[in-house]
Amino acid sequence: MPLLFFTILMTACNSNDDEMNLPICEGLQGTWTLKETKYFMSSKEYENGQFVYIFTPDKVIVNSTSDNTPLLPIGTYSYTYDKESNNFTIDGIKYGLRLEGLKMIIVEPGAERDAGGFFHFVKIK
Repeated sequence: MPLLFFTILMTACNSNDDEMNLPICEGLQGTWTLKETKYFMSSKEYENGQFVYIFTPDKVIVNSTSDNTPLLPIGTYSYTYDKESNNFTIDGIKYGLRLEGLKMIIVEPGAERDAGGFFHFVKIK
């Protein structure tokens, strides 16, 4: 079922004529909290709201209760989305994107899906 939702969401989001640099679809817009990171054999879980990422149509805003953020430093970043590769680029760095259900998103570092780690987010708004 998650794959079907993902396919429908990506098809709906990618109906624009522009093939490259599309904004991430509306389904990902909103406020997300980082729940877990995994790097090869180690993982770490985080409190709800400790690291918050707000996606708008063309920007991601990073807020945190800590100065040491795992994915991006606190700030505002522009991003672009490439539907061909299903990658999005934040501040010049490519990330893969995968949806699982209605509330979870996993962002994988690098353009390759087997990069060895992930960031697991849960949508809170």
